[in-house]
Amino acid sequence: MPISDLRIAKFWVTASALLLLATGCGLTTADDAVTTPAITPMAELLPAMDPTPDLAATQPGVDASTAVPQVVEVFSTPIPLPTPSSLSCLGRRERVAQLLLPLVTQAELFGAQAFAANGELGGIGLLGEPNDEIAADLTALQLASFVPLLVASDEEGGSVQRLARLLGPIPSAAQTAQSKSPEDTRKQWVEYGSRVRALGIEVVFGPVLDVGAGPGIESR
Repeated sequence: MPISDLRIAKFWVTASALLLLATGCGLTTADDAVTTPAITPMAELLPAMDPTPDLAATQPGVDASTAVPQVVEVFSTPIPLPTPSSLSCLGRRERVAQLLLPLVTQAELFGAQAFAANGELGGIGLLGEPNDEIAADLTALQLASFVPLLVASDEEGGSVQRLARLLGPIPSAAQTAQSKSPEDTRKQWVEYGSRVRALGIEVVFGPVLDVGAGPGIESR
């Protein structure tokens, strides 16, 4: 079908659609007769379309048997609709809860599943000394949660290290500065961080540098 004929057909389809809209949306009075506009099938509005363009008629001198058929884009590409964010599914109580990071022990993780399932938990900070079941317990909590949770742990090294019994002790920041080069320090924390992440913990509190010299913090 020549392109010019296709354009004419599209024009009449558009004009017919506008006429139908005007008839259906027009204001009527009590004296007007209410009629149902006749709908003409699309097959009658458009002539039979040949999928192979008539190149001989539209382009004299072109061999239609060897020429590459032209592709005419009739319909525009649809624009994807925006998807709602997870935040739009939460009420005020749940949104406030996403800003909190309560501290819990490993034994309390099971009880936290109910809050997580209702969207009332944004994350947790581990307390105590978790055992070798911590990875499974954190996985169960994440699976029960309405939104993904942030899981944090104190891993400063020295006297503050929640996972020391599970992953082995690491020196404090003061000891590390006295005994290791910057490159060795980086390698130490990259290796330790990968092991922490494998347990399902994404946030580490530390190492830090405290300026005080009181009991319990001098090594940091």
